[in-house]
Amino acid sequence: MIREGILVTFVAVDIYRSVADRRRKRRARRAQQQYIQQRSLTQQACQEVAALGGTNNAVPGRTKLVSFGSIGQEKPFLLLGLCTFLAVAIILGVALYAPDMLASAVGVCACSLLIIITRIYAMMRYQSALAVAVAGVAQSPALAAASLQSVQNLNGTWIKDKAASDSMEPAMDLMCLNGLIRRAIKLVKGVDITITEDMFEMAVTSIIPWFKVRERYPLTGEGRQHKRRDLRRGGASGRVSVNPNGAFKLDIAWPEPHGGTGHDLFYVEDSEPNTLHVDSLINVGGRTVTYNTVYRRRT
Repeated sequence: MIREGILVTFVAVDIYRSVADRRRKRRARRAQQQYIQQRSLTQQACQEVAALGGTNNAVPGRTKLVSFGSIGQEKPFLLLGLCTFLAVAIILGVALYAPDMLASAVGVCACSLLIIITRIYAMMRYQSALAVAVAGVAQSPALAAASLQSVQNLNGTWIKDKAASDSMEPAMDLMCLNGLIRRAIKLVKGVDITITEDMFEMAVTSIIPWFKVRERYPLTGEGRQHKRRDLRRGGASGRVSVNPNGAFKLDIAWPEPHGGTGHDLFYVEDSEPNTLHVDSLINVGGRTVTYNTVYRRRT
């Protein structure tokens, strides 16, 4: 009966994931259609954002990033009802055909339902946090009209323009990097950015295979731990946020040796949709270095 109970759990979770995937795809298609319909209004929306923020080149602001509609509701209680029905069916079957195993069947079904309820609770808490993060900005029609364009602009593969970028030598001096790491940084080719409805992912690509920087952050503002970018011992903590002007800001901090803080600001200007700017700041031991890196979209 333990085997049957585990099988029921996996089947129910698989059904739930299939339904959720289909709903996510439908939301993405609806968002894309709505983006096309509102494309003619985007410029007007950006001008309103610029007026509100006091800037001339406003970058689209934050909303849901993928969908203009409400936060996707996966209706988790349908899953709970389905699993409860299956559990009751199993218990009744055992009671009729194998009464001596009734206690074991009840225990297995109860544990399976407890796992599912825990998962549903975690998912609902996450959706509530995301809804709160979105609600404050969703009230602005201008920001809502510009949101999808912001994600569409940042998503993709970007190749570093070394001629247009600032030198990283002052930053590497501040971090006291050795010659091997310096060489690997100089051979960075570009960055891959993937933004979904709940995650910001950045992957730095280099000619040197072993130099890999891949970081993923939830858009709810929760912190995440990753390896240090200078490949020293210890980890680094970071979190991502979206500024009112639409730029994605990644705040990071790392411990000794050479502990410090910093941030990267990712944005694409309306006048140059195929150019990604990353404004970086590093603070170590009270000293601060800033530099700008320019990337061109790979076509």
